[in-house]
Amino acid sequence: MSNAVLDIEQTDHLQAILDATAGVLSGLHLLDSCCFGPPEVIEAAAVDLGISMDALARLGPANGMPSLASLEAEAGENGRLLCSLIRQNAARIAAESSGLSLELRRLLADTRDAIAIATGSPGLYDALGRTTTGPLRRSRCTM
Repeated sequence: MSNAVLDIEQTDHLQAILDATAGVLSGLHLLDSCCFGPPEVIEAAAVDLGISMDALARLGPANGMPSLASLEAEAGENGRLLCSLIRQNAARIAAESSGLSLELRRLLADTRDAIAIATGSPGLYDALGRTTTGPLRRSRCTM
C-alpha cells in the first residue's frame, strides 16, 4: 500500500516538474516575443521568466527534492513517460535560451553602438577635449 502512495507522490512530483518546465518555456517565449518592445515590457517578461525559473529550481535536488534520474529509476511506465517529456522540455529550454541570449546580446551591442554615437565615441571630441554631444563636437577625420 505504501508503494502505491509513493508512486502517486512521485507522479505528482514529476507532473509538477513538467508543469514548471512548461512555465519556463512559456516565459522564454514571452521574453522572445517582446525583446524589441519597450523596456518596461522586457523587464516584466524577464521577471516573469525569473519566477518560473525559481519555481523549477524549488523542485530540484538543491532544495532536498529527488533528482530526475532517481525518480526515473524508481518510476513506473507513466513516470518514465513524464521523465521523457521533462527531458524534451529541458532540451527545448536549452535551445531556446541560447537563441534568445544571442539575440539579446546583439541588441545590447546595437544599443551600445547607438550610445557611443550619441555621446561621442573615442575620436569625437568637443573644443574642450570632452566627448559630448552638440555642435561643438569635431567630426572624425576622413582622409
